[in-house]
Amino acid sequence: MGLFRVYHLFGTLEMDAVKAGVLAMEDKGPAYAAGALLFFGFGAKAGMFPLHFWMPRAHAGSPAPISTLLSSIITKTGVFGVIVVCANIFFENRTWGIFVIVLGTFTMLLGAVRALFDVHMKRILAFSSLSQIGFILIGVGAFCYLGEENQLAVWGTILHMVNHSFLKLALYLCAAIIYMKTHTLNLNDIRGYGHGKP
Repeated sequence: MGLFRVYHLFGTLEMDAVKAGVLAMEDKGPAYAAGALLFFGFGAKAGMFPLHFWMPRAHAGSPAPISTLLSSIITKTGVFGVIVVCANIFFENRTWGIFVIVLGTFTMLLGAVRALFDVHMKRILAFSSLSQIGFILIGVGAFCYLGEENQLAVWGTILHMVNHSFLKLALYLCAAIIYMKTHTLNLNDIRGYGHGKP
């Protein structure tokens, strides 16, 4: 629906043209409504609170190669969409920046706390990914909030996206190796697995 609304308003889906169109509008309300639809669509793909419910289930129930793709590529595609929407439709909108920072904070805290109370290794990694998505969203909110002074927030957001992609890819592959050796991902069952190993 967000894409339909953007095309209806601007006659294009080229984001540079959309940004110019938004800046030229006196009443930005319709553009912000379309941007909010796009934001929540991409946010669901990224695993943002409150649209995060699919992520732990998908990771826990899928084979390791799928989990690595979900965490390192699919969720980052959603985050990239969030960045594009915020940079082109909500650029320098401080209220929207605060809103995204609050959503990012909830996402970050929910993922971190929920990971502490789980014993399934891949679900813990999924909740950890959720928490890191929260950190990335806080960076996205910061570059909306800071306006022209947003360069550090942009670089930090991109750097954290790349860092998290490579880190989680390695962690899911490690979980797969442990599963192949022990046939379980329950931390209570594999406690002490690394003891005495080089």
